[in-house]
Amino acid sequence: MLGRLQDRRGEPNLRTRVLAALVIVGLVILTAPLVVVPLVGWLSRVL
Repeated sequence: MLGRLQDRRGEPNLRTRVLAALVIVGLVILTAPLVVVPLVGWLSRVL
């Protein structure tokens, strides 16, 4: 299985890197509202 995800030098191939980047971006987009909404509420009370 790892052979398909890695190139000859043992580094992740381009497809694996792109997939990992998309997963990270997706997680950031999904979790951002959980941080931003309370922060905006707090700022609106403080200011």
